[in-house]
Amino acid sequence: MKSEIALIAESVLANCRILELLIAKLPDAVQVEVAKEVAKVNPTPVQPVVQEAPAPVTVPTAAAIAASVAPTPVSIPPTPVVAAPTAGASTPTAAPAPAVPDEVPFKTHRDMTNWIMAQYKEMGMEKGKLIQNVLNEIGSSNINEVNPAHYAALYAGVMKLKGN
Repeated sequence: MKSEIALIAESVLANCRILELLIAKLPDAVQVEVAKEVAKVNPTPVQPVVQEAPAPVTVPTAAAIAASVAPTPVSIPPTPVVAAPTAGASTPTAAPAPAVPDEVPFKTHRDMTNWIMAQYKEMGMEKGKLIQNVLNEIGSSNINEVNPAHYAALYAGVMKLKGN
């Protein structure tokens, strides 16, 4: 099981990638202005972690490699025999996609993403970054993982952040 720190780090990176993609779609002049605003909040760029030199690598011999990749027998279970449906029997149907509640102002993933980004911009960076907590509460580590069944909970959580 992943540690809480690893999950938080993955969530931050995923959301950073989404923001970078959205910023890349902006006109060049707007991108420059966004970079200036980011520089005001974070004037010193994050420095990479310096790691010590790695331990020497040992290269295995061809015989060792051949021994480690020797084929192992695989047992394949027999295919189950299924009786043909009889006349008058009902055929199974696929489960319908989860319904999106009417009170939610978005119905598609794209609309939900656009709505979240608009809310983030409206709330500002400090309050907007709390949207990640709402995502975590509904079981998603980033916006791309939100299931339509959770749209209502996401909407309610963001509206609660806004004080509505």
